[in-house]
Amino acid sequence: MTKIKIKNRNLSFAFKKYKLAQCIKYISHEGVQWSNPFVKLPVRALALSSLIALPTYAQENILEEVTVTGIRSSLESAANLKENADGVVDAISAEDIGKFPDSNVAESLQRITGVAITRGRGGDGQFVTIRGLGEEFNAVTFNGRLLATENRGREFSFDVIASELIRTATVNKTSIASLGDGSIGGRVNVETAKPLDDPGLHIAGSVASQYDELSDEFGPKFSGIVSNSFNDDTLGALFSFAYQKRDLRSDVAEALGFFEVDVDTSGSIDDPNDAIPIAPGGEGLFIPALSVLSSPEERERYSGTFALQWQPNINTDITFDALYSHYESPATAVGYSIFPFDASLVEPGSVQFNDAGAITNATYRSAPDGSNFLVNDFLARSTESDADTIALGLNGKFQINERLSLTGDISWSNADGTRDDTGSDDGSGRFFVVGVRGAEATISPGDEVPNLSFTGPDSLVTDAASLAAANQIPLDQLDPDNFRAHFARDSSFVIDDEIFSIKLDGLFEFDEETSLQFGFDFTDREKESRAINNNPTNCFFCGYNTALRDVNPEVFDAFFANGAPTNDPDILDATSANIARSFVTFDADFLEELYAGSAIPGASDALVPLFRPAESTVVEETVIGAYFQANLAGELGGIPWNGNAGVRFAYTESESIGAQNQIIGRIDQGAGNQTFLRSEATPVSFSNEYFDVLPSFNINFTLDDGLYLRAAWSQSLTRPTLTDLSTAFSIPSTNVGLESISRGNPELDPIRADNFDLSLEYFGDRVNASAAVFYKTIDGFVSNVTTPTLIDVGPSTDQDPNNNIPDGTVTDQSFFVEFDATQPENSDNADVYGLELAGQYLWDSGWGMLANITFADSSVDGLTEQTSTLENISDVSWNVSAFYENYGFSTRLSVNNRGDYVQTTVGESGFTEVVDEYMQIDFTASYEVSDSLTVFFEGINLGDEALFVYSGTRSRLQTFEENGRRFALGIRGSF
Repeated sequence: MTKIKIKNRNLSFAFKKYKLAQCIKYISHEGVQWSNPFVKLPVRALALSSLIALPTYAQENILEEVTVTGIRSSLESAANLKENADGVVDAISAEDIGKFPDSNVAESLQRITGVAITRGRGGDGQFVTIRGLGEEFNAVTFNGRLLATENRGREFSFDVIASELIRTATVNKTSIASLGDGSIGGRVNVETAKPLDDPGLHIAGSVASQYDELSDEFGPKFSGIVSNSFNDDTLGALFSFAYQKRDLRSDVAEALGFFEVDVDTSGSIDDPNDAIPIAPGGEGLFIPALSVLSSPEERERYSGTFALQWQPNINTDITFDALYSHYESPATAVGYSIFPFDASLVEPGSVQFNDAGAITNATYRSAPDGSNFLVNDFLARSTESDADTIALGLNGKFQINERLSLTGDISWSNADGTRDDTGSDDGSGRFFVVGVRGAEATISPGDEVPNLSFTGPDSLVTDAASLAAANQIPLDQLDPDNFRAHFARDSSFVIDDEIFSIKLDGLFEFDEETSLQFGFDFTDREKESRAINNNPTNCFFCGYNTALRDVNPEVFDAFFANGAPTNDPDILDATSANIARSFVTFDADFLEELYAGSAIPGASDALVPLFRPAESTVVEETVIGAYFQANLAGELGGIPWNGNAGVRFAYTESESIGAQNQIIGRIDQGAGNQTFLRSEATPVSFSNEYFDVLPSFNINFTLDDGLYLRAAWSQSLTRPTLTDLSTAFSIPSTNVGLESISRGNPELDPIRADNFDLSLEYFGDRVNASAAVFYKTIDGFVSNVTTPTLIDVGPSTDQDPNNNIPDGTVTDQSFFVEFDATQPENSDNADVYGLELAGQYLWDSGWGMLANITFADSSVDGLTEQTSTLENISDVSWNVSAFYENYGFSTRLSVNNRGDYVQTTVGESGFTEVVDEYMQIDFTASYEVSDSLTVFFEGINLGDEALFVYSGTRSRLQTFEENGRRFALGIRGSF
């Protein structure tokens, strides 16, 4: 007996060794077992027609099994899922056992109409956006179950799970009562293989080496899967594993903040005491603080699944499955920044701005009288993000009698880890700033990144003469003895998420076309976010008043024994902007050792991170649900139809537990920095509950063979993200002029929506095509609302009677500071609507092409003056893929383009942050050396596309991130 794998539709090639009569008998037989359960009848018909031309061979060659694999198999499987779905569905299916189409599940999902992704550091797909609604609006399940995550909210990180472990990823765009609730965008179900899906012994694996162009580093990647069945195929076991280590690098230029100024007609920062008028359009402009960073990262992930399946008879199917994933990504960053916190640092007459109100040109230098110094700030950062995820599940399907079947499922999952966010200074990780007083800088228009010349003094600045331009030298030539201690922070969030869930589903069939589904589910979730930091004392050295060597001479001298280290000068090659590309670098471990062993009283204790109750929170949530769903079929005007109508009941109870404190004092640290003193934390808790009735209706008309018209209407909800339900209260910035408060809102209501969908779909032997429109009305969407808030911060070390004190009141115990206080709130209604078009064509020659495009938009009243659209919605996104698969060769070229979209409605200084259009080109190729061995190659981001984010206008940089190209070469085997 022999097994054949069909890699494409050229079946005459696949069957050339077998006798025609034997093959026809096998393929035509009613009891044939196809190892791919999604192969459609047209494939059999095509196989038969192809076999007519085959020669006759010996009768002893008996064909046992046909396995259809490759790109076409993946497309056929996905199309079959879509064609037979109850609602509007898209799917991605593995090409073969242990081989998902892309190395990242999110990368594959982005090729589905209406789906876009948000990329994490290094360019990997991390979160999924469906029809313009971000990750917080979508539900992601793993084998149909909610999975605990290491993120601070509900969002699921797709980079935690290796794609080699996945069999299918299905996107339900319409709500169905039996599937659950919690999403108004869509529901993604990631599913692993079961051993009895394909009985018998199966072994597959791959080994590859990956290369990251930007870091110039190689890393290993390997995976394997073993599946077997026993006891006459009634018992099966499956084990899979995957390992990846990647050394990557990200180069970033970004704005750290914006300082508001008025510009007069002379090109100077306005002095209200002179007679020079403010320039037309020169009121309320913003000077940017800019940074340049290079961030290498060592990313490692190992994960595995185990499944044990028992089918003692046709009426019983019991499966136990487990998942374990460990993911860690320690990263460091070195860079520099210019921080013009004082308007006197801007040279008179040097300021220019454009019609969009963005400052384009300015020169910065220290005050001639030495009253203020522009500083070369050098940055060192280290983050320790890691996550351990465990999931266990037991599922039983029982056919009670000819009409009634029951399914029970019980699951538990836990994720814990440290979440240090990315960026130069976003409140997490170890972050150090040291500086040299007496710098000079000039900004002018570049491409996405402005030109930035930045130099420092060649000697210690002691008087005005040392500030002369002739004394300025490049950043990589500065004397370490000139460096001074400044900011030092150690801050992390430790996350622990636990979910326990029980589900019971029933199906009662009245006849072949009519049935009733019903069910009950219970989910209990507890998510804890613990803040550990030294925030109250991170400005112990602020002000550049202490020489870095004086902090700890022994450690300092040892580090600089061979001179000052510098970075790789090819930083930010993706931009043509003229910037300082080489500079002195500091290691975060060195600075931590320097401060920890300091003999200066209080220094070492000030930099020790401690648990902060007022910045931490525990959210406990219980959801009890039940549903009824009628599945019906019939004819309307001679047109066959089938569909479902159901209603889901959902009761939600949540409690947010934490602590709160008050600002009781302020210390001016100098050089534009300050520290706020706080009272002892007082325990608090908030509770909320709500009950929802969520109807849904889906209908499918069969207009012709393979032609379907689908319509759907539903009411759905998304619960507030767990981050927004937090009790935490934090002051992200210590900079004078950028005072802000961030806090959660435990009393938020869910976001509710009415959803309307209409889809026309055609499935043929060579052609698949679809067109869909959708419309959503959203009630009570959550947005961050920023309110200027004047707070009496109590006594201050620099009491100023001219400070902004209301009603002219002056008191030694009051110092008033205006904070931008931001918290999430249920806001007005929104409308989201769009059009999706998709098609694919397969040629007999082995060529194939698929393409899709999504048009989406939204309207919201009164978000900001800069935008009236929801976050994450791109007006246009499209994908095109072309492939060739024949004679052992397989190649695919894919282009993904996502249009620009709002990332943050209210960002730095109130500006709306917009992510610019992004286009990624990927290429894969493989050659089948033998029936069981394949060599493959992958190229990711071949166009070296960089991420560009701007604030309000393209001429105001927020973030420019370069991640580079990546390549992989490996070998894959299956037996």
